Amino acid sequence: MSRLDGKVALITGAANGQGAADAELFVREGAAVMLTDIDAAAGEALAKRLGGAGGRVRFQVHDVAGEAAWQEVVTATVAAFGGLHVLVNNAGTIAYQGIADSTVSEWSRVMAVNLTGGLSGISCGGWA
Repeated sequence: MSRLDGKVALITGAANGQGAADAELFVREGAAVMLTDIDAAAGEALAKRLGGAGGRVRFQVHDVAGEAAWQEVVTATVAAFGGLHVLVNNAGTIAYQGIADSTVSEWSRVMAVNLTGGLSGISCGGWA
């Protein structure tokens, strides 16, 4: 029996990097996993690869900065897997041009993804 048998996880920013590594680990440990990201091609490819290896995996495009999008992805996760137990709030972004050269709009996007998105995930409900 694996450590996450019977658990359902939602992993944001799951298409690449740390999120993809987390997804691989969670699937290997027996969890059903909803992968989310704004990168649809990479997210779908990862879901296909992990699903082909026997994992219970779905992918949904999800911008964590949108509060309504959180309710949609939680509802889709519960519908697909029958519950939701774990949130990996991994999605994040950065202002590559540096703070002195950032516009207010660019700064707002970073804050919406990195801070507000995390709070929205925690507070949207649906947790088992």
